[in-house]
Amino acid sequence: MAASAHAATWEGRSLASVLADARSFGIVVIYSDQQITPDLKIRQEPKAREPLARLQEVLAEFNLVLQRIDGNTYAISAAPRAAQPPPEPSYVFTPADSEIVVQTSRYTTTQWSDNGLSTVAADQLKKLPGSNEDALRALQRLPGSSASGLSARSHVRGGYEDEIAVFFDGVQLFNPFHLKDFLGLFGLIDPEVVHSIDYYSGGFPVRFGSKDSATIDIHPGRNGPPNNLLSVSELYSRVIGSGSFDQDRGDWLVGYRRSNLSLVLNALDRDVGSPNFEDILGRFSYAFNDSLRVTTGVLALNDRVDVFTVSHDEQVRANYRDSYAWLTLESRWTDWLANRTQFAHANLAGDRNGTATHPNISNGALADSRDARMDTLSSDWVATLNTATSLQWGLQANQGEAHYNYSAQAQFYDPLATTFHRPDLLDRRFVLAPEGWQYAANLSLRAQWGQWSSELGVRWDDQSYIRNSSRISPRLALHYQMDAQSAFRLSAGRYVQPQTISELGLDENTFRFYKPDSLEQVVASFDRQLTQSLSLRLEAYYKWIDDIRPRFENLLNVFVLLPDIAVDRVRLMPGQARAQGVELYLMSNTNKWSWWAAYALSRVNDDFNGVTTRRSWDQPQSIKAGFVYTHQRWQVGANFNWHTGWPYTPLTFTPTAASFTSATLGARNSARFGDYSSLDLSAQYSQPLRLGTLEYFADIRNVLNRMNECCRNVDIEANSDGSFRARVTREEWLSRVPIVGINWRF
Repeated sequence: MAASAHAATWEGRSLASVLADARSFGIVVIYSDQQITPDLKIRQEPKAREPLARLQEVLAEFNLVLQRIDGNTYAISAAPRAAQPPPEPSYVFTPADSEIVVQTSRYTTTQWSDNGLSTVAADQLKKLPGSNEDALRALQRLPGSSASGLSARSHVRGGYEDEIAVFFDGVQLFNPFHLKDFLGLFGLIDPEVVHSIDYYSGGFPVRFGSKDSATIDIHPGRNGPPNNLLSVSELYSRVIGSGSFDQDRGDWLVGYRRSNLSLVLNALDRDVGSPNFEDILGRFSYAFNDSLRVTTGVLALNDRVDVFTVSHDEQVRANYRDSYAWLTLESRWTDWLANRTQFAHANLAGDRNGTATHPNISNGALADSRDARMDTLSSDWVATLNTATSLQWGLQANQGEAHYNYSAQAQFYDPLATTFHRPDLLDRRFVLAPEGWQYAANLSLRAQWGQWSSELGVRWDDQSYIRNSSRISPRLALHYQMDAQSAFRLSAGRYVQPQTISELGLDENTFRFYKPDSLEQVVASFDRQLTQSLSLRLEAYYKWIDDIRPRFENLLNVFVLLPDIAVDRVRLMPGQARAQGVELYLMSNTNKWSWWAAYALSRVNDDFNGVTTRRSWDQPQSIKAGFVYTHQRWQVGANFNWHTGWPYTPLTFTPTAASFTSATLGARNSARFGDYSSLDLSAQYSQPLRLGTLEYFADIRNVLNRMNECCRNVDIEANSDGSFRARVTREEWLSRVPIVGINWRF
């Protein structure tokens, strides 16, 4: 009997048919047709020889187990919780808002689904089409984000790209992108080392500070099997491992990732240089008992860039070296009092050298060397006063020092020099070594009564190296549970963003730190669970931005390698700004299908002495939608993004026959590019092996190869009579990009 069972081929058969044949092996199996549906197919031939063991092996594929009733009679039931992919790690110290979600604009993403009830991003963070194996880029599909499609950076609800705080394992990461001065093309965090992400697009708690627009709180860990990964694609080569020991009291995680861009560019004979980058992660955690856990980790990147434009009019060499190290103690002193204390060290270094030659426009050279060191000590406490009330408070001190050695020389030529108010000669040199302290404290009270819950908090921030920088930020969040399926949330408060010691402006001769940016914001949110797998969120927000430090933009072309010495570089100093919007988000997740759809209506304007202008990433309307479908060994997905074209400042020429004598800028951002749209597709096929699984995947960005305009490039030729000829070309965002690769999980 056992031999005949082993001889039969089960791979590819329906689970129901195999169970029906079990009687011929002397085994009686009781199950429900709703539990064992006809679409459940056995993906891999079981290795066991005995019939009962073979049944148990194939049922494990579907998280099912056999329970013996009597003799050879068994019943099928769901596997116990331990057999499912694990939930987020249980920490000794748990922030209060993980128990009762009061805040608006909070999206929680994990790699594991819980009975199909978690969000789309939760299940498919690693598999999201167009994410380019990048956790920060994957979040661009959520409502409120505005992104170019090329950079991993985002604008959130009208804010600047540097207004997003990123935390990894509780450690704040500063500018966590590869190729920082080259649009930040790739994020530092690999989705494979992420267990979950809490993403706040507004209304975040007072324990999160330092940024105005959004907070991304990343929790590391690869706690579900398989524990190891080897991966090769056109973008990266990766090796990742994780595991546990001492009866799961300790766990470890290591990862290394290296870019393959230079190899791909050389193979394609693309003569644009050699961008290379790599990052490494190591994390170790151990719980000595139920009241004490110690975690230590390191995270580092190393970028080496040697790039130039196709015409070789710009050439740049750069090297970036960032490293983080941290030690965290989580302690539970009593049943009601817990503490988390962390020491973190950050070292950020970069060198950039280059030349630019644009005939009849400008030429120049730049040398930029900087490094910064920051040591942060923080202590956060949670006191659970009773089942309905908790108190949370925290203190933080950061000591930093930096060294800047900056030199920029350029010569600008008419007519564009006059048009953009650039001097004939630019000579900017400085060597500075600022140092100082940042201090912060926060306190919040959370309470629940009946269907209502609330959080009242206040935050204080100060910097010793910025005059008159002390700021108080009060915040209030309310949550009303209307019924089992519906909830209403409201939050209001102030958010303050000071410059860190590593963020000194390099574009002007003042070379000083400005007073902190600050804004007030109100967000209202309505959530409704329409069905078990379908949920809806409707949010509205309004921002008052009254303290804005000077910023710099290139009005013509954001693709230049040395924006500091480009002729179209302008200084912007609005007196205030306003951002407002409404967002609708639908998401569904079932065993096979995950899909999402978002629509946003928004506006963001700057005010320059009473003149209202759009910000350069203002997009009045946007639509984001996508799906991921899983069937047996296949997984396919699509991601669609459409938004109103971003505004730009028109440039016109005064003609004389076929030439011109002058160039004139129109009103700032008074024109718009055409609407942006992009469709990304992905597919993956899994092949089980004796040891682990091979995954073959393909990802195509902008599959329709739509030419989305981003900017303009101007070439000037001089005539003998003193007039000029101009050629204006439109540049585009990312064209079609196919990415293929293979993963081995074991």
